[in-house]
Amino acid sequence: MTVDTETGEVLDGSGAELPALMQISKAEIDMQIATAKRYPRNVAKSCADALAQATMSEDVAASMFYSLPRREAGTGERKFIQGESVRLAEVMASNWGNIIQGARMVETADKWVTAQGICWDLEKNNRSVIEVRRRITDRNGHRYNDDMINVTAQAAMAIAKRNAILGVIPRAYFRPIYDEARAVATGKGLSLEKQRENALTWYQRVGASQAQLLQLVG
Repeated sequence: MTVDTETGEVLDGSGAELPALMQISKAEIDMQIATAKRYPRNVAKSCADALAQATMSEDVAASMFYSLPRREAGTGERKFIQGESVRLAEVMASNWGNIIQGARMVETADKWVTAQGICWDLEKNNRSVIEVRRRITDRNGHRYNDDMINVTAQAAMAIAKRNAILGVIPRAYFRPIYDEARAVATGKGLSLEKQRENALTWYQRVGASQAQLLQLVG
């Protein structure tokens, strides 16, 4: 599959063959599947543990989602696109159990790097293989230096892994955790003044000035 280079959303394409990451012996796979069937996950406990971990503090809760600035085509109006983060996928994977997940680089071209993420639910025999491509040239078409290419490659692998994990774990289970994490990150249960202060601090941290926010809300 191919996904948006910034948000990681799936654009088009289809599944791929298992990468080298997953090329392990049939006997080992059979053993892991048998173990998963013998000790099935407790979905309620998995979700409860993931929720507790995702909302253990405001800082942790804030890491469960991303926010990227965008400008509307034509109008140039500034807005923010938000969604589930890599950290949320890691929390879900660590508590879900009976899955194999990971990521690797599959190509470094002149203008792009391509990463592949995989997640395999051994208990349900449900597999997701995702490819993410990210540009390694600046707005003037100049290729990044080696350090920036490495940073971009790591980001691509993280997004690919996130999308693969969240492609296997049903949205009905991770979306409530995402919503609760957002509530905690923005000061659930705090006074309106404290919530406003926390919101301004968080948006400034991701690149939005107070003046821009005031203009946005009128």
